Amino acid sequence: MVAPEDILKENSETVQQIAEQLRHIVLSTIPESTEKACPGWRGIGFRKPQSGYVCGIFPAQGSVRLLFEHGVQLSTPNDMLQDDGKQTRHIEFAGTADISVKSIILLRLGAVALKAKT
Repeated sequence: MVAPEDILKENSETVQQIAEQLRHIVLSTIPESTEKACPGWRGIGFRKPQSGYVCGIFPAQGSVRLLFEHGVQLSTPNDMLQDDGKQTRHIEFAGTADISVKSIILLRLGAVALKAKT
């Protein structure tokens, strides 16, 4: 079985640090969330028992994406969420200084509330 750490260890130290900080924020915001390594997607998925898959962390070369499953329905200040697909949106982080804990917490709580309605 692949662990979340296994997904991260293939990346640079900077990418690992960003991903670890994001993991901590996501898991501490909604403590009953679970995380699962998704080797096929090369990411880490986060689920809430009542809501299902809510968001994921996807490390890449030089950055990490925090993706929200129903991001298109989330409102964000300054158009933080990127992408032009029909459902998901993400924030891309190139360093830990880019991480706004308050914004991520609000997005995570909003994403869980959306999923609870469906």
